[in-house]
Amino acid sequence: MRKSLIPLALGSALALSATLGGTAYAGQGNSDWRYLTCTSGGAQGELGYRWWSNGTTSSIDLELTALDISSDGHHPEVRFISHNYGGGVKYWSWHSYDGGAPGGRTWYTTAQSDAGLYSIGIQIANKEGSDIVTYKTCLVSEAA
Repeated sequence: MRKSLIPLALGSALALSATLGGTAYAGQGNSDWRYLTCTSGGAQGELGYRWWSNGTTSSIDLELTALDISSDGHHPEVRFISHNYGGGVKYWSWHSYDGGAPGGRTWYTTAQSDAGLYSIGIQIANKEGSDIVTYKTCLVSEAA
């Protein structure tokens, strides 16, 4: 009977490890890419990041993706946002994809702030020209 429980316990432990491995949060100085997805209307944004920990003043790697997930006549735009030590918010530049649904584009860049990156995230907007039709802000939660 015990022999049959060992594979079951091992399988459960592996399944738990696989589930926890997909959590979107940052570790101290983590070189692994972490991801955050944010959706508003027919627009979906994704943020990939590494080397971020709460309050870092070092440069972090970013991957920003704007996806058009609906043939609604609008186009998606994504931008990085960060909060500094004093609570101020920095809105970085918008990145636009206008190739139609389904489709998207990814940009690779870095971010750094001498005031610290205490909270990071993205805004995704569904736009008509330069007018925002819908938008949403999503922030990364750091592990406790």
